[in-house]
Amino acid sequence: MKPLLPVWVLLILGLQIGCTTTELSLKNDYQASKFHLADDNPKLARDSFHKKEENGFITNLEKSYLELLYTQPDTQKLLAASNDLERRQITFVSQEAKYFFYKEAEDGYFPAEHEVIMLHLITGLAFAKAGDPESARVEASKAAFYLQGHFSEQHGDFDDPSLRMILAALWLYCGEWEHARVDFRVAAQLSKNFSWAKAVAEKPQAPKNFFLILRGFGPDVLWKPKTGSSYLTGLNSIMFDPSVSGQEQDVATNNNVKIKMGEGESTLKWYDRHQDRNTAIRDVLLGSKYMIQAGAATSAAVAEQAVIKSAGAAVVLTGVALGLAVAIPIMYVGAEGNSSDLVAFGFVTGVGIGKYFYNLALKWDRESSQETKKKWEESLDTSRVYRFVRFLPDRVYARAVDSQVENPVIRSRIGIERPPLLKLVNQKASTQVSIFFLPK
Repeated sequence: MKPLLPVWVLLILGLQIGCTTTELSLKNDYQASKFHLADDNPKLARDSFHKKEENGFITNLEKSYLELLYTQPDTQKLLAASNDLERRQITFVSQEAKYFFYKEAEDGYFPAEHEVIMLHLITGLAFAKAGDPESARVEASKAAFYLQGHFSEQHGDFDDPSLRMILAALWLYCGEWEHARVDFRVAAQLSKNFSWAKAVAEKPQAPKNFFLILRGFGPDVLWKPKTGSSYLTGLNSIMFDPSVSGQEQDVATNNNVKIKMGEGESTLKWYDRHQDRNTAIRDVLLGSKYMIQAGAATSAAVAEQAVIKSAGAAVVLTGVALGLAVAIPIMYVGAEGNSSDLVAFGFVTGVGIGKYFYNLALKWDRESSQETKKKWEESLDTSRVYRFVRFLPDRVYARAVDSQVENPVIRSRIGIERPPLLKLVNQKASTQVSIFFLPK
């Protein structure tokens, strides 16, 4: 086993990456788009999308997904992202290559398994929406390769029931029942929510209808340090909070057919695995970079606190001096005139002034300490810069039926009927695929 990179090299890499983070999209940059998507307005979410990382992997996939929800995405941009990924993927060969690849990548990002697969699925669905089953089939094949191959040598095979169902929808549109039934069979093995798919996979012919619901607008990333080390390094302090929870969903039709979709399958495991992958391959590099940030933040906070303490002491001294300046002349005049009341008044006045400034300094110190602590914690908050593809569904619902279905709709929580986002029909295929989007 070759030794790890020298500490000084890691420090330089960390500084180089740190210098480029100002150009990267941060958590706050997504607030407007997230708000509008949650409000069921994907077009406004796309229109208000931030301007950072133009043509980057993350932003291309995010914008394309938003566009898929209301219009026709630019398939050429998606294909360009796919080709770029294929070129960069070759670099990720050995344990050492991780560090160099991280530096060589324009934004220091290597996509998670589910993001790579979703790239091909979204591209395939975009081709399907444009009525191009041949191009959609190519993307389905690429997605299937990652689900059935060895995408991560460290974590072994990657598979996921929700991705299998989305892929099955694409295969069914392309008229590839043999491929789709494989995905049904595996999805049934991976999740009890799709246990019905085992019986469907055993049938010789494809179902007449397949329904897919993409629910939610992606999890929020939170910073929740649990230990001293995670507090300082930022490692193992990231948590994901889904935008929706399990909830029964039905598909209704004009001919009084109601299809039970169940509670759906959570996609939270996508992000948990993403975090585990990041920790596994970037502990040294990210830890080094983050310790620089943490050390700088801590030093700044300590320096700021020292200034505050000094300023507070100066306020106290000023108060004492002012109190004495006021009290002494009054007490002197009182003593000269044998007036004990005036002496007492001068003493009380001086003490009062000193006490006022002392309390003022204490309040200043307390409030400034809280503000400094807040700034310190914010500077350590890795959720602000944690990078992943946003807006993808939190839950996936799926169901295949052989009955005749007319005008399928789903109902939102407030009872509004929603037609399919995509109604995919291929003359050479026997299955009509209906895909719905539900933000909440």
